[in-house]
Amino acid sequence: MQYVILVSQAGQQTYDDSERHYTYPARYNAALAPLMAGEPTVVILYESRRAGSGRGLQAYIGWTVVTRPPEPAGQGLWVLTYDSPVVPLPRPVKQEEGGVVMEAWLGAFPLRERGVRQNGLSVRPVTEADAARIFAAAGLLGLTPSAAWTAS
Repeated sequence: MQYVILVSQAGQQTYDDSERHYTYPARYNAALAPLMAGEPTVVILYESRRAGSGRGLQAYIGWTVVTRPPEPAGQGLWVLTYDSPVVPLPRPVKQEEGGVVMEAWLGAFPLRERGVRQNGLSVRPVTEADAARIFAAAGLLGLTPSAAWTAS
């Protein structure tokens, strides 16, 4: 099982993302290589500050599962179609809450540098531990990410 963060900018419509699919530039295919090789993937959506005309939550907001590889959409873009609509998290989760950084790799950087470090990483793999931390912080206590999507 792979876990991946997709940075959503809903309201921007740059790539026409929705609760059923995510469109992205081809450069992110490397982050989805396991999915392209047939490994199911749990997607966690992160709403950027740019979403909603600059009023984005800057938080993890939902999740879904993908079992089919992305497909070319033309003009250097690819589309990832979710197996089912995005399930909202019980509550949005900030990248850092209570001194705990949800994506461990971000903890190596001061808060003021984290945004810059994420440039060009709108599609990025995360560890199962990071995914579990996000799900637990959202209120899905006692569920591993695998159990959470299986139960739904």
